[in-house]
Amino acid sequence: MLWAVSALDAPALERWAPVWTSLFDGYASREDLRTCWQGWLDDGQPDESFARMFSAVAHGGWKELWDFSNECASEVLTDIHVTRRCSAPEALFYAIGPARARSLPGFLGNFILTPGQLSAALPGIVAAFSFSPRERIQIRGRVDEALADSAPHDIDDVLDTLPRRARWAADHSMGLVSICQAIT
Repeated sequence: MLWAVSALDAPALERWAPVWTSLFDGYASREDLRTCWQGWLDDGQPDESFARMFSAVAHGGWKELWDFSNECASEVLTDIHVTRRCSAPEALFYAIGPARARSLPGFLGNFILTPGQLSAALPGIVAAFSFSPRERIQIRGRVDEALADSAPHDIDDVLDTLPRRARWAADHSMGLVSICQAIT
């Protein structure tokens, strides 16, 4: 599983928004994925269908992702997490629960936001990841549990990727893309 969160300047947004919007809208139009996602948001109990839902988010041709990575990804702009069994967004949603997940943009960890859209979404992103010290310990434990047999990972880095990158992009008047893909 791959999860990339990247800040995008205006030219990159113009070039990549149609590509990612088309892909993400395709996921959101799938009745099976929408039903499973809504079921989890309603009752909050991750089950086998929760994991299958994230595994179903797979892009058949990786040319666009490869081109995007070569054009837009850098240490300054992009955070990338590669895991084996469980995707980082799946672990995050499992850990933070449906109430917090509802305040995040996109569908199944996938979204593309212009600077204006990011400004509007930023309070929800920050709120979803604002934890008391005790909550953070519990949520860290759930992320660690979900990623237990995945690649080595830094729990705090996974947990802080989205709010950190969103704040950075907003501070620099940039857009933001989050791409969660099963590697098949």
